[in-house]
Amino acid sequence: VAVEVAARTVGAMWPVHSAVAVNPLSGLQDMAFEDAAEVAARVWGARSHLTEQQYAEALRAGRFTKADLLAAAEDFSLPADQIVDYLLHRADWEPTGSSIFVAEQLLAGTSDADIAAYLPRPRPAPRTLGEQCGAHNHVSGLANAWTSLANQGLPPAGGLWRAFRESVQDNGLRGLRDAVAQLPADPVPAVSVLMAGVVPPGEQVGYLSRLLGRDPGWAAHLTQRDPRLVGDLLAIRVTFDVFVAAARGHRDWVAPALADDRSWAVLQVAPVAELLPVATAADALRLAAELSEPARVGLWQRAWEQRYRNRLVDRVSARAAEPVSDPLPEVQAIFCIDVRSERFRRHLEAAGDVETFGFAGFFGLPVRHETAAGEISDQCPVLLHPSYLITETDGPAPNRMGLAAAMRGGVVTSTGQPASAFA
Repeated sequence: VAVEVAARTVGAMWPVHSAVAVNPLSGLQDMAFEDAAEVAARVWGARSHLTEQQYAEALRAGRFTKADLLAAAEDFSLPADQIVDYLLHRADWEPTGSSIFVAEQLLAGTSDADIAAYLPRPRPAPRTLGEQCGAHNHVSGLANAWTSLANQGLPPAGGLWRAFRESVQDNGLRGLRDAVAQLPADPVPAVSVLMAGVVPPGEQVGYLSRLLGRDPGWAAHLTQRDPRLVGDLLAIRVTFDVFVAAARGHRDWVAPALADDRSWAVLQVAPVAELLPVATAADALRLAAELSEPARVGLWQRAWEQRYRNRLVDRVSARAAEPVSDPLPEVQAIFCIDVRSERFRRHLEAAGDVETFGFAGFFGLPVRHETAAGEISDQCPVLLHPSYLITETDGPAPNRMGLAAAMRGGVVTSTGQPASAFA
């Protein structure tokens, strides 16, 4: 179950020649945006919103208005004007000795249990064993060398995990090959065996999700090729994570060091006690929970989006009210301006009384991609000309990098190949 849940945190990534855009929350579409953003923040360290200071600057620049904030703040327990005033002051608020003292005194008579009940603390971001002992880059290098086999016509019929079990070498990790040979042939049970006694049950989903999130490109690529390969990938990554950490003497799970719950609660309550009318500790804790950072940036974002929607609706409504002088075509269709829809758009217009429009939202880099075999494709809308050329090579190019980097690339590549056992 842990493997299945972790696999959902990574969506499919199509090859460069057929990918147009990437949804950073792909795989989490059935969740509410706030919940998906929380998962992305914990697992990938992703940021789903601007900072409060950036939102406040956008407000001052006229991108949206205080009226938009008031409309978006109607669902809070306090009146909307108090919420908005708090939001505006909170964007630039910094703790002071006096504000911390006031919060400490306010909570002095409240038990730790009551504080936790009113103001639950967010769970810390998961960390892999390699991250806990500073060996995460080593783990990634070893694991990615094997994952790259899937891009070379592998895995065979038995799967990537089968090839790994049959061919992996010690890679400087004493006993690795023999230990892997004793693991289950099915990658999912193998993951369970590897985590047993090392990763606490309550941490396993977060741990596996973080292993995928450290190098999400490979997981996304394999998900597109065959979703079942994510289990193979996790088995390989857990193997190296456990063995590399053990080789450094790290065999026990280490929870992240956090300030005690009361100190954390004081920091959350301090701005509420200073900027809002609160009479009791319970009120302060309740409002601190209601006005947490995710709730605040969510309010800013809703206000800005509401202004955009209102402006768009106003423009469309104004045009809709204008008299129509020319007869309308039977069909009006709007197409994204990209290479996939262009031919369809042209044929549709040629088929009859059809009018089409082009629509473009945003685009990052207009690039031309050239494969190692010399195949060229432009990765940008048809109206743009590629400004950058990205080329593939069959292996490291020593003349383009330092000697040490070239040697590292060669070692990582060669140690991941099954034939390296005979080198």
